[in-house]
Amino acid sequence: MPSEDDDLTTLTVTIALDDDDGDYGHKLHDKLLPSTTCSSALEKYYIIRSPISAKHACPLPSESFLISDLPSNAQRLLCNRLNSPAIGSMKNWLYLAALIGLKDDEISSIRQTSDPMMEVFKHVQDVSLIRLIRVIGDIGRIDVLISLRPLLHGLSAVKSKTKVVVKNNVPNRNAFLPAMNDRFDSGALTDSIKISNFQFPSKKFIIITHHETEKLNKKNLKFLLASLQSIAEKCNNNFEILDIAKCIDETNISQTARNLFKYASQIVLFISSTDYISNISNSINPTSVINNSDKSAIITVKKLFHCWMDEEYNSNGCRNLRFRIILSNTVVNGNEVLPLGWPRTTLQYTFPNTEQFKEICKRLFE
Repeated sequence: MPSEDDDLTTLTVTIALDDDDGDYGHKLHDKLLPSTTCSSALEKYYIIRSPISAKHACPLPSESFLISDLPSNAQRLLCNRLNSPAIGSMKNWLYLAALIGLKDDEISSIRQTSDPMMEVFKHVQDVSLIRLIRVIGDIGRIDVLISLRPLLHGLSAVKSKTKVVVKNNVPNRNAFLPAMNDRFDSGALTDSIKISNFQFPSKKFIIITHHETEKLNKKNLKFLLASLQSIAEKCNNNFEILDIAKCIDETNISQTARNLFKYASQIVLFISSTDYISNISNSINPTSVINNSDKSAIITVKKLFHCWMDEEYNSNGCRNLRFRIILSNTVVNGNEVLPLGWPRTTLQYTFPNTEQFKEICKRLFE
């Protein structure tokens, strides 16, 4: 047992739980640290930050937007997250429907459906999107707001004319995502897909999507493509490696991209810097992408792929079945270069790295 003369260490823990503004509305040192110092020879302060608030988890869009303007991938995300039974503080669609103003008989009817959250959308399509976001915050689903935030980046200041939800009909939940349950059959492809500068592969293929501007990063990409192609050739040429930048049909951008995405056995996202976030993933709204607002066909296809990967991930219940992440070994902090969503929850491999390259090849070719 220590004596009274022993120098004991004092541990001070300050917890802030009831601050609506979280760590955004005040200075940590002013609010969390004690004003007086301890007499102990060793002082340590462990700060447990207060949870992020709803208004910081998902900034509010323009007042002109209605719930009917919500992108289909955002709708699917909300259905996946809010259709589950309520457990403790994890409130579901039932609480949202009550707070947003649905009547008891409407809620009772929705209970009998297989996709209650989608039914809620049909009843409230004329309600403002701001109202929906605030209600999600009111039921305490900050996790949903954090996931929803990147899916709203593509909303422009002008109200969209495309309605994702149709009030009296079942909505097309695959409005721009190709069906993923068809087996690859190159013979089934039409001649229009076999374009002059790009022949659609007759065997399984893996697509590498990416975006970089620096010379060194482009060099690393070429090294990766060559390395993967070398492994593919050793697999009895059963696979072909495709660089997304060389799979462009400027006369039929959207359709060619759809078929490439649909039939790819796997898709690899190679990231070497913040270029991908700055130029690709910051345009999430698929409607604006398909309208071909980008000057570069390559940029358009890369954005389409990014939208479709998000769509497939959400439609699979937030499970990643065929997307891989490879980071350049020049990346210091992955969170600074990875887009929000599935890329941050997926196992990441580093290249060049001998051991990790072997591991990613096992996932891709075996």
